[in-house]
Amino acid sequence: MICNSMLRSVTIGNKRRPMGGWVFLSALLVLLVATSPVVAQEQAPGDTLILVNEDPITVADLDAMVLEAHQSGKLAASGQGLVYRYLEKRVNDLLLLQDALASGMDQEPEVLEFAADKERQYAIQAYVKDNFTYRESAPEDSVRAFFDRYYWRIQLRQVSVRTREEAEQLRAEVLAGADMDSLARAVSLDTKKLNGGLFKLLHWADIENVLRDQVRTLGVGDISPVFPFRESFTFVRVEQRTPVDEESFAKVHDKSAAAVLGILRQRDWDAFLARTMAKVPVNEDMNALFAIAADSAQVLQGSFVGESARPVLFLADGPVVTEAELRKAVSHEAMTDNSRPFAAIMAAARTEKKRGLVLGYLASQEGYPERADVQKRVDTDWEQLLIQAYLNDAVASRITFKKGEFEEFYQKNLDRFRGPDEVRLEILILDDEAQAKEASQKLAAGADFGFVFGLNNPNTDFTPGKSAYISTDQLSKPFRDQLENMQVGQSSQAVEMPMGWMVFQLADQRPGTPPPLEDVEMDIRKVIYQEKFNDRLDELLDKLKSRSTIVRHEDRIKKYFNPSEESGS
Repeated sequence: MICNSMLRSVTIGNKRRPMGGWVFLSALLVLLVATSPVVAQEQAPGDTLILVNEDPITVADLDAMVLEAHQSGKLAASGQGLVYRYLEKRVNDLLLLQDALASGMDQEPEVLEFAADKERQYAIQAYVKDNFTYRESAPEDSVRAFFDRYYWRIQLRQVSVRTREEAEQLRAEVLAGADMDSLARAVSLDTKKLNGGLFKLLHWADIENVLRDQVRTLGVGDISPVFPFRESFTFVRVEQRTPVDEESFAKVHDKSAAAVLGILRQRDWDAFLARTMAKVPVNEDMNALFAIAADSAQVLQGSFVGESARPVLFLADGPVVTEAELRKAVSHEAMTDNSRPFAAIMAAARTEKKRGLVLGYLASQEGYPERADVQKRVDTDWEQLLIQAYLNDAVASRITFKKGEFEEFYQKNLDRFRGPDEVRLEILILDDEAQAKEASQKLAAGADFGFVFGLNNPNTDFTPGKSAYISTDQLSKPFRDQLENMQVGQSSQAVEMPMGWMVFQLADQRPGTPPPLEDVEMDIRKVIYQEKFNDRLDELLDKLKSRSTIVRHEDRIKKYFNPSEESGS
């Protein structure tokens, strides 16, 4: 039985600490598992909703969970159904805790180290809170400098096509004198094609970073190199630049101040870390670091972490980061974002571990781990720490992947990975609303699009099928709204756009193209892992429930959820 009124001490390092108010009496559990539900029900306090091997889930327990859900905003979104799920989760948690304690999991070195890590983490947070202060506001001169840097205007024109080779050829034609407006209207894949690839005149702050990087040093009339952009290859030309937009200063002042404050806070934090790291030299075993780098190809495999206790990062008087600990951090970084080069992944993990080593050491030197507020946080977390450690051992560590499993999942679930549908549109743009509506009516009555196009543009040739496919997520809202109820061959109503009145026909529609396996392998790994974890957890809980005595006081549960109804206790 787990009893809230008693304390169990566990050793962390060379200290003893209370185990969050929980005690396990193994002999008593064996006795109570065999106790009949009738006897158990007679012994249950009046506010007990469920007994799990004689451990009660009370009204107060559920109230606390409801309050937490309400404060986090979850309750408003999910209502009473979430409360029911919390009640069932508490049953499962108690089963897991009981088995973890019965197996001595609370005394396992890994669990004790897990708790010690939490203690170090909370001690570091308390140390930082006392030694670092975030600035509250940004200096006005810095706000003004930020505004001057980002709130002048620039106008661009772009052409986007499928391949780099096609983009390079078109760019060469523009450099040789071809009309970029006409090219964009004819072949570009993005929504700007309707306006000859022309952007609105935008503040520099509103230009995407990818585009900024291409045009930062270009003058008016200059053309960028070809670059990858939104699943296509693009080049842009600078059409105009204007001076700082003084009229917008008051409008964007607060937004600019918030941006500057964020930048300055980050600089302050970086400076604090630099000063802190300078206080305590960190030694490194370069041979061990080279050995980790040599295994970069296995970073996503379980064998990468290993169990080596060799110190890789260490201080002069004791604290260390072992090779296994650093490898685990590198593996975690890779699982989070494997698109980076391995050197960048390892550098991020190494930096984080060095900072933790120094901050933990300084916090320990000043007695932060022993502070009451730190100890209280560790005590509060102990139950979930033990459950997590238990699940890591009983479930997560036993999950393996078979060769070809990702490929098989990919092939069976291609539709899950496809991008949005792609459409090919025939577009007619007119200056006059009445003329556009008349064209729309003719098309709705069955007229050929080329015929209607020719009536309204007698001096422009129309070639059916020349337009390229474009992903629907690249289309603006007016297009998407019209397409929502259209079938291939149908035409839109007249829609007002910045460049005039538009009528278009849905010439063709096809499913989006799935990305290659390597682009989604990490997502597949996460999905399969979660499915296997859930299956193994369900099996474990079924096993625990089959050998447990769970007494549900349905009358009290009903009364809890329907307090207005009279029910006995």
